[in-house]
Amino acid sequence: STSTSTSTTAPSDTAGWADLGSSFDESDGADVRSALELLGRAAGVEAPSAVLDQFEAMTMALNADRTTPAASNMEGLVDAMLLGGEETSLRGDPLRKVVLARKSDLALNAPVDTFALVSRLQSRDPDAYQFVLRHPNGATFLGSTPERLFASNKGYAASEAVAGTRARGADDGEDAALAYDMLLSPKEHEEFAIVREEVRSALAEVAQSGIDGVNMEIEKGILRNVAVQHLYARLSAPLARGKTEADLISALHPTPAVCGYPRSAALHTLRAVESFDRGLYAGPLGWISAEGAEFAVAIRSALAAPGGKDVTLYAGVGVVGSANAKAEWSELNLKTKPLEILLSPAPTLASMPNPNAAWATVLVGELVRGGVTTFCIAPGSRSTPLALAAEKHVGANVVVCIDERSLGFYALGYAKGASLRPAAVICSSGTAVANLLPAVVEASESSTPLLLLTADRPYELRDTGANQTIDQVKIFGSYARFAADLAPPGDGAPARACATMAATALRYLRGANPGPVHLNCAFREPLGPQRV
Repeated sequence: STSTSTSTTAPSDTAGWADLGSSFDESDGADVRSALELLGRAAGVEAPSAVLDQFEAMTMALNADRTTPAASNMEGLVDAMLLGGEETSLRGDPLRKVVLARKSDLALNAPVDTFALVSRLQSRDPDAYQFVLRHPNGATFLGSTPERLFASNKGYAASEAVAGTRARGADDGEDAALAYDMLLSPKEHEEFAIVREEVRSALAEVAQSGIDGVNMEIEKGILRNVAVQHLYARLSAPLARGKTEADLISALHPTPAVCGYPRSAALHTLRAVESFDRGLYAGPLGWISAEGAEFAVAIRSALAAPGGKDVTLYAGVGVVGSANAKAEWSELNLKTKPLEILLSPAPTLASMPNPNAAWATVLVGELVRGGVTTFCIAPGSRSTPLALAAEKHVGANVVVCIDERSLGFYALGYAKGASLRPAAVICSSGTAVANLLPAVVEASESSTPLLLLTADRPYELRDTGANQTIDQVKIFGSYARFAADLAPPGDGAPARACATMAATALRYLRGANPGPVHLNCAFREPLGPQRV
């Protein structure tokens, strides 16, 4: 277990709701629906029709009720909240955005293995930058950041603007709905536009031809990470003669994404109101070679004290005039959640609600430890224990699809594209299993590893006319390199028998002639996490 203390002022209960229709120009399309579709295409978001229907109705309702907007109280809000009426800028420029940081102190029961923690961060979010720095005194700074400060190669530099945050959805539809909510939020757009234009201006300082030499490669898109998604822009420019990576760092750091805008006013504010030293948090971190360099921004990070039992988590949130304190606090929680999950102790088998949950946890855990980290799930009732175990495992990546045939070929393609690293397919009982046969045949003929975890009824319900029951034992015949019918949990077999079966499956998946491996897993009710 962990104990936590947080070093910042708690938010107020002030609440608000964003005007969904104010961050795109409806004249760009024939109607609201066309404008929504255009916005999604530009950002790379594919939304189901039901999602677009909802946002179209909400936007039209807001447009019908819209009155003349009141004058912005942004400057007064930021002044009152942060400075109590003090001057916001050394030059007299109004403070448009400030990024407040929060540190959360965790006391762990056991020392954390920092390098193992970084490895788990990488397996969960391979598209982010993972980093670890160990001080001679034993303190370790580590994290997984989505934000690149810049990359340069042979006189050409690229940078990114990242701002705004929403959680990831449980499925593609919810994910797209959350992305649209962010794309249409005036608060998020205001924050994002400030960051994008300041990065553009900073690149212009070192670019050949100044501002005209800066190319906006992506104007407004969506950057997705394992737990959150952000608004995103990518900019690039050829460097002016004599400009180096040191000039790039000086121009870009600190960006409005970690400091605020204008920079001098934001720094003045942070020095006045933040109650702790950020240390390495939000600093530039990267490498330089003879031909180029690449630097990330060290956010979504943690500092483990010498000994590893005291850990401090860092996160920041951008505050603009239309910000809502409660929403910003929730955003901070979203950003620290991945590290909090990984630092939480794994539940013991004795604490599991029932034998099914314990058995599935052992099986999935052994498979992940053996290198099977992608689980492709076709939802179904009988496979609930396996699906929940995969979803809860911190080292597992889950892909969901309702069509078993498509999912089988997805897993097959994943293995071929991942240098024969297998994925596991989880599906329910009955004819759902038969839909995997085409992918199994292809995997067998191409010697591609493919793990099939099929749920089944226990022995007493087979050959009794029970609904959705077919003979699944050795259903794939000679196409499977190895097949086993696992006894239902609770029949007296020790947990090590399940772990041994996982190890056997891994051995065949990686054998001299890899191919499909089938584990047929019988479960009795309750299938969900009910305690028995």
